[in-house]
Amino acid sequence: MNLAKALKLKNSLAGELNRLQHILTRENSRRSDNVSKVNRQEVWDQILATSDRLGLVKAKIAEANVPIYVNLERMAELKSRIAFLNRLETREGEEALFYGGSDPAKVVYQWDAFINREQLDGMVSMLQKQIEEMQDEVDEYNNKTHIDA
Repeated sequence: MNLAKALKLKNSLAGELNRLQHILTRENSRRSDNVSKVNRQEVWDQILATSDRLGLVKAKIAEANVPIYVNLERMAELKSRIAFLNRLETREGEEALFYGGSDPAKVVYQWDAFINREQLDGMVSMLQKQIEEMQDEVDEYNNKTHIDA
């Protein structure tokens, strides 16, 4: 199967493992007067088998990804940078605060952003374009690379 399908299989196995673990978490401990309708041994056996298969698929994907690992890590770092930039406060301009009491006072602050909203949007757009270009290369690689999974 090609690497793209292997990645889908990995995600499917991870979802199935999560589902099975949820069932065993819910059904693991039962009082004697509350009989489980779930065969817990069967669920446990399925968890072990699914976990083993998932581990093998992940390992084969990792081996196959060695030639594009630089792109994968670079994309992850650029996505992390975008997340950081999107958390930055970009407030600029004047802010007036009024403090009450017997003698009300007005205090004016001036906000200044090192990276303003316009700059931030431009940076994010540039980073997203770089990610898309690398993702195209990764997608092409994933479609032409075959593994035995």
